[in-house]
Amino acid sequence: MLYLINGIPVLVIECKNADKDEAIALGVDQIRRYHRETPELFVPEQIFTATNAIGFSYGVTWNTVRRNIFNWCEWTRYLGGNPSF
Repeated sequence: MLYLINGIPVLVIECKNADKDEAIALGVDQIRRYHRETPELFVPEQIFTATNAIGFSYGVTWNTVRRNIFNWCEWTRYLGGNPSF
């Protein structure tokens, strides 16, 4: 998914199935593949996200190194491992 502001792409979101193991890691790998294969797509974007409907990770498009990818919220710390919406 790609978000546009005034026609300029600013955010790339990769959504994965929550039933898959390591869904967030698969989403980040997909973002890395997009970056390798079509680097011109990532020129105007500033942020990317990967989600599986439960977890949400984000990072900057010019640096997809694992240590620079952050979790938005760790459910295990705040809700004892069970997200409730």
